[in-house]
Amino acid sequence: MEYLPNQWYAAAWSHELTQALMVRTLLDEPVLMYRTQDGEPVALSDRCPHRFAPLHSGKRFGDVVQCPYHGLQFDKTGACVKNPIGNGAIPAKARARVFPLAERNGIVWMWFGDAGPDPARIVNFGFLDEPGKYAYAEGYMQLDANYTLVSDNLLDLSHAEFLHPNLANPGANQRVKFSVEQEGNTVHAFNQRPSEPPTVLIRNAFSGKPPGDTIDMWSNTTWNPPSSICVEVGGTRLGGSKEEGVNTLAAHLITPISKNRSHYFWKMARTFRRDEAEFGEKFQSMVQSAFFTEDKPIIEAQQRYMELPDGRQPESVLLQSDGAAVRARRVMASLMEQNVRGG
Repeated sequence: MEYLPNQWYAAAWSHELTQALMVRTLLDEPVLMYRTQDGEPVALSDRCPHRFAPLHSGKRFGDVVQCPYHGLQFDKTGACVKNPIGNGAIPAKARARVFPLAERNGIVWMWFGDAGPDPARIVNFGFLDEPGKYAYAEGYMQLDANYTLVSDNLLDLSHAEFLHPNLANPGANQRVKFSVEQEGNTVHAFNQRPSEPPTVLIRNAFSGKPPGDTIDMWSNTTWNPPSSICVEVGGTRLGGSKEEGVNTLAAHLITPISKNRSHYFWKMARTFRRDEAEFGEKFQSMVQSAFFTEDKPIIEAQQRYMELPDGRQPESVLLQSDGAAVRARRVMASLMEQNVRGG
């Protein structure tokens, strides 16, 4: 499977990485991750270069990992620093592949590619570092689907009317104002819903007392390649500003495991009812249920039905709401073509 190289992919939440050895398959690569004794995050190929045994099954000695099969030891740079076999000579090719990591906004990013890692390409999710302004819900799941299908799902929120009863009203798609903008490789999808009855989520956000029988609402998505997505959903009084109303910002980070399997990291920030622990638990449950019991089954079913017996994929019919997803697909195709040409 070909993936877009020289990009940052979400590998883990920061709190997931400890000094314990952890393995996670990313872009078809089994990756060993851990923190050094100084807290530095490390990512190495989990394949020992000798007989390809899984390094995560071995032992740690300080910041060195010992292969469980023949005892070769590797440091955080991937260099073999000890060979307990024979005269102890270390073969020149006895190196584990190193994947550059960076931590930002509570996310551990992995650089996948041969070019030097470019920190400027890390998408900024600064709202994840503002606990004085937001309260948070967070989760992770795996999907048996190609990661681009998850991007399609988040760029086309018209499905909420049919799949997420707490997030949209019946007939909302006949009233919503769709628009798409593109800035370089960034795609924005806007869904403005002026003078709309409050949804279940928005009613809960206003403690059951929204500022009117109809309010102005929005659900907007920003996508950056290869698969970093921010979704903003909120509502305010008719003609009011966002600051007067309630708002959520969510980071959705999708990283391929393999061709048809994906990691899905998500974290949602809310401006409302931040100090209510009971509501926080209810909000976490509501959001998690939407992803696990509503999005996940339909995306996985979509993946299965896309795979025809002869290996072809059925041709997709496009609707008005597909504009942003189509733009993102074109960006990815262009970037992949540039990579093939060496641009």
